[in-house]
Amino acid sequence: EIDRRIQAAEKETRDGLPTLSAELQQLVIRSPLPSDLEEALEKAYADLEALEGTGVTVAIRSSALGEDAAGTSFAGQYRSELNVSRDHLAQAYREIVASKYSLPAMSYRLSRGLRDEDIAMCVGALAMIEAVAGGVTYSGNPVDVRDDRIMINAAWGLPKSVVDGSAASDLFVLERGDPPRIVRRKIREKEFKVMAHPSEGLQ
Repeated sequence: EIDRRIQAAEKETRDGLPTLSAELQQLVIRSPLPSDLEEALEKAYADLEALEGTGVTVAIRSSALGEDAAGTSFAGQYRSELNVSRDHLAQAYREIVASKYSLPAMSYRLSRGLRDEDIAMCVGALAMIEAVAGGVTYSGNPVDVRDDRIMINAAWGLPKSVVDGSAASDLFVLERGDPPRIVRRKIREKEFKVMAHPSEGLQ
């Protein structure tokens, strides 16, 4: 059905892309999971619960083939869900898969000539922790390929504000070595901290 709708839309102008994006996302979100997939999710959660403790909540996020390939860079276009309980695993899974058809993701693929069927996505889950601080680490300078220093952007608590840009984040620049050495730091004024709610979701 997704292929059929995309092929039909290719005959129209790009003006219809927002509508197509919304339709495809709802199609995924409203579809029941195959029974074997739902069983696999339940088993994986039970295995994680045995390791981490009863009632563990998880961070669920995506990773797609080719998102860091040469000439493409669409990491971060897909949705992530934090502090998800067992009761909402299936729904969170569907919402993340549906984000493959978000307007930014579809527009990017269209502009790069990437076919939908060539972009496979997986969904992974990790046990949540009570983070003192979190952030994003680059193994090199993302805006200067000649600079191989390590760049870390960080904030208090969970790194949601770093990823979505809702707050200024601290910057640490490390020179490679054993051990690496901090050569620059820029500490921003932080007004809030994103934390996991005791039951589910964020606060």
